Amino acid sequence: MDLREQFLISLLSKRANNTLQLSCVVPRFVFEFSSYLRIHCGHRPYRFPSATEEIYCIGGKSLRLSFHPEGLILKEQSMQNYLLLANYMLDTFKNPNVSVRFCNPTHPATALQFMKMVNERELSINVFDYNLTQDSSELIPKILNECTEVTELVTIDVYFPDDFVYTPPDPFKAKEIRIDGKCNWFNLKSFMCCPRITVLFNEKSNRTVECWSSFFTKWMDSDASLQNLWLKKIEENEKQLIIEALSNQGTQRKLDRGWIEVNRNNESILFFHVSSKEISIRTAHAYLEGLRMQDALIASMLGKLQNL
Repeated sequence: MDLREQFLISLLSKRANNTLQLSCVVPRFVFEFSSYLRIHCGHRPYRFPSATEEIYCIGGKSLRLSFHPEGLILKEQSMQNYLLLANYMLDTFKNPNVSVRFCNPTHPATALQFMKMVNERELSINVFDYNLTQDSSELIPKILNECTEVTELVTIDVYFPDDFVYTPPDPFKAKEIRIDGKCNWFNLKSFMCCPRITVLFNEKSNRTVECWSSFFTKWMDSDASLQNLWLKKIEENEKQLIIEALSNQGTQRKLDRGWIEVNRNNESILFFHVSSKEISIRTAHAYLEGLRMQDALIASMLGKLQNL
């Protein structure tokens, strides 16, 4: 049965809904909150096909839904109805892995309610993507507190006052964190539990040489999970501050392919690579793994050329 057929069965009766909860498993749900609520259980369609809207009664309210092969769409611009439908889907289908994306004009309060809804059910959240331009400095820390259990990727593009710094109550479990837009709020030292961090400096940072030096010192002195830090869209002044802070960490040695090794007397090592507006910084493990992957790619390309 496809999602639409399962959904229709769930509406037949309470008994049918209970049977569905026991027997049907949807491994993955992706919720996209924007002008519409889109829910899909497979790969996101490049384009959502047009479909006839039909009215369904959910939680005592009439919702106008349209279905496509991998999911459904609710176009009513009511955040409460979006949450009503999301709640129904999470109650009806058995233990799905959840990914979620919030875009304008979603209100931050809706995002917070949804994340609480998922966490109260103790469901696995794979991806959290938050891209709202509203000033939500009061609610965003609460929303981020709900993200510590996200397993794969956390992407944040938010507005915070320049003097605000977020410190999570518990370590984040995500394998990767991406920060876009204003990034002064993002305390790098508090996220060293994440193996990969990407920061896009779309606005000027207020970090000093001392700030960067303190972070690099803590990183090199620890056994933290952080392996790869990628700093992008860096202006020249910021880039020079970071390079100076790295220079303060130990002896430098130029390597092949533009990489530079920073080595301390205690044998703590970092590797960094500088381009026009980017700096990639890696631990020894990540650096060697990157070289291995590059060599494998080159070998594969040469093999294809030889077979032509």
